[in-house]
Amino acid sequence: MFTVESEGMSLAERRSLLDWVIRPVLRTVPGVADVNALGGVVRAFEVVPDQLKLGASGVTITQLKEAISANNRNDGAGRLGEGDEVLLVRSEGSITSLDDLRAVVVTMKDGVPVRVGNLAEVKIGTVTRYGVVTQSGKAEAVQGLVLGLAGASAISERH
Repeated sequence: MFTVESEGMSLAERRSLLDWVIRPVLRTVPGVADVNALGGVVRAFEVVPDQLKLGASGVTITQLKEAISANNRNDGAGRLGEGDEVLLVRSEGSITSLDDLRAVVVTMKDGVPVRVGNLAEVKIGTVTRYGVVTQSGKAEAVQGLVLGLAGASAISERH
């Protein structure tokens, strides 16, 4: 277990550092099964539907949700094989910014696309927190928990 500490970084910034920089690197270490991230504030894209705009366009919450999901899912795209080698092909979700999310087409009305941004407020928010992690019982912390593979060692043999 370890904590991510910095006097100049917020809980959200420390959690982002753990999720997007530290965790991916640690997961490449032989013998490491995964790294759990605990504590902090997790940033998220929020879509806040406007009921009047949905009603006027004839779009349901379910249709809005399905359009967002369909435009941001990771899919397997098959396999390419050559000799003894097989490559797995996949496509990754394309939403990387608020503008990408606003531009998702939900439906067409009279030949004009109705987009998420026409039906809802799209903004940066946070994932609901169900608890906190503290360091020495004093202040909130961001913590990583490294999980090892059974019978494997993740200790570096560098000298």
